Amino acid sequence: MTPSEMHDRLRRFDSGHMFSLLKEFPAQAREALDIASSTNYAALDARVIQSVVVTGLGGSAIGGDILRSYFAPTLKVPVFVNRDYSLPAWVGGSTLVFACSYSGNTEETLAAFDRAHERKAQVVCLTSGGELAQKAADAGDVLVSVPGGQPPRTALGYMFFPMLVTLVKLGLTSKMDGEIGEALQVLEKHSRSFSEFTVENPALKLAEEIRDNLPIIYSAQAGLDAVNMRWRAQMEENAKVLAYGNLLPEMNHNEIVGWERLPDILRRCAVIFLVSGDEHPQVRKRMSLSRELIEPYTASVHVVQAEGEGRLAKILGLISFGDWVSFYAAILNGVDPTPIAKIQALKASLK
Repeated sequence: MTPSEMHDRLRRFDSGHMFSLLKEFPAQAREALDIASSTNYAALDARVIQSVVVTGLGGSAIGGDILRSYFAPTLKVPVFVNRDYSLPAWVGGSTLVFACSYSGNTEETLAAFDRAHERKAQVVCLTSGGELAQKAADAGDVLVSVPGGQPPRTALGYMFFPMLVTLVKLGLTSKMDGEIGEALQVLEKHSRSFSEFTVENPALKLAEEIRDNLPIIYSAQAGLDAVNMRWRAQMEENAKVLAYGNLLPEMNHNEIVGWERLPDILRRCAVIFLVSGDEHPQVRKRMSLSRELIEPYTASVHVVQAEGEGRLAKILGLISFGDWVSFYAAILNGVDPTPIAKIQALKASLK
């Protein structure tokens, strides 16, 4: 597809300016870091924190998954992501709860906020406004206010970096200037290269290669489980196609056997392996062997290799790659990536 044809498709199908939002993601990340750095955390007592809970849904929760996955090897306190109206029974005064709702009106998050206060937890609210901002003000909680006006799934910078900064400010982890700086460099590189309508654009190329097929995302559990989830969610919300995925080594203990039957369906599946380079040696072997076993049954198999040296750069870079792939998959198939009609209809029916 020529650059002029792509520009025409953007005019026709990108009603919510998703292209611009993706391109501006590095700037959003920098703004989020500035917002978090200027927030007052004096109301929090880091000395008693023994666990961290991120409560949210959808695009407001994925930042918590990234936080949990990134800090799993290093943070001395557990990070748990909660996607429900209630909270685990162990949440109490020694728990730091991030209540995350980009809109500020997510009913599950508002209910979990109330449960957190009943349990005397320390609460940080992360939102662009709405009822959650009002609740935070009434309760005297730490409130991180971010700009609104875009889909929550494009506000990942606003919903992730403030939590990272909070943990640094509280002394729960060391300063991360080097890792953050490298991550921003990778995001800026992606913003430039992925927004060009050329054959050298790897995100556009992959979107063209998997169009009309069901994407199946495989990756290692360690370090990339949240990235895997993000790829699937973005394909579903942006491209409006079902996406499936699984993690290694678990996939080798069950799912690998499923690649035997229903050949007509399997031939419509495009498999994407996400690779960080930090995988356990046995997981690397498993990925290679798994590819050999399933490739004959698939429409195609692709490998996406992370860029950068630090784990944060690799995680956010792979997420950026997937965001762009899902966007181009939508545009190539004549789908507007921004509207989420079924989610809005479901919310309206619940009310």
